[in-house]
Amino acid sequence: TGSDRISHSANIQELFSYRSYSLQLQRSVPDMQHQHRYQEQLEMHFNAASMEHFFESDKELGMAIKRAMAICRNLGFPLEQHFRKRYVSNSDSHTLKIDWQMSKTAYFLTMINGNPDNPLVGRFQWELLKKMVWFIS
Repeated sequence: TGSDRISHSANIQELFSYRSYSLQLQRSVPDMQHQHRYQEQLEMHFNAASMEHFFESDKELGMAIKRAMAICRNLGFPLEQHFRKRYVSNSDSHTLKIDWQMSKTAYFLTMINGNPDNPLVGRFQWELLKKMVWFIS
């Protein structure tokens, strides 16, 4: 019905108003619980090396990180709060490899922005979509 479409449209608008909510949350966190959750999102406990089994190649992982960074930039999130480049050396092969420390937000954005032809990425996107659809209904 028409009212269902209006209600559904309002739910979608609420989801897309996340940007303004998150920017507002960054400026003034209303209570300690929200502040704790926000700070938890910014802690860099995740790294790209832990996703190597998830992506089929370093190139695919690199592209997913670039997309996640673009999303953060477009949402107005400071990249330095979500991504930190670090170098890891391998003394056996005498090589230096780039790894990324990431916030929880950056980590999951990277995971959902992999190549959809990768079965693990597609599955992760599908599971996220199912939760989102369930949340909206």
